[in-house]
Amino acid sequence: MPKSEPISLASPFTSEKVASLKLGRRVAIAGSLIACRGDALTALSADGVQLRRQRGLGLYHAAPLVVGRNGQWRVCSAGPSVSMRSESDLIALIERFRIHVVIGQGALGADMCRACAARSCVYLQTIGLAGVEVAQAIRSVTHANPARAAQEEDGPWMLEVEHIEAIVVIDANGKSLHRRAQLRTRRNMAALRSSGK
Repeated sequence: MPKSEPISLASPFTSEKVASLKLGRRVAIAGSLIACRGDALTALSADGVQLRRQRGLGLYHAAPLVVGRNGQWRVCSAGPSVSMRSESDLIALIERFRIHVVIGQGALGADMCRACAARSCVYLQTIGLAGVEVAQAIRSVTHANPARAAQEEDGPWMLEVEHIEAIVVIDANGKSLHRRAQLRTRRNMAALRSSGK
């Protein structure tokens, strides 16, 4: 069976654009993302000035490896961070600033599923080891606070991207691909135990 082409998903990201995305569907992201992690993500969830100024941004949970020269920045690698570590901050951003697209890595829990359903948001996963490939899709990068960019490596960085591929792992109805896989694994394990009796 031929591999389906990814669905194009471009900013500004809206509830209407993400509503029909199904679990497991490949998407190709283009447009404006704000990238950060760690303390920068926590600060963004508390303040969010950039998110108020520019509606429709996607959130990329990552700290790109950025090098600067003569005031210009270039991304060398931009693999996603493990999002479970920052689930509460991601939820706060979704709820406070109507974020409709979050890109990260790894499974998230029931609270994230509920937040996605309540705010019509999708959680997309891209490959953690594909940082260089993701970087090649970044057309421009700026720091939200240029004067502190060298000290604040975790962001927030403003990215303009073209064709970053990802998979829908939580849809706008709060259904989770990881949750489905967990339930299927439990059923299979139960069946194996029963057959061994």
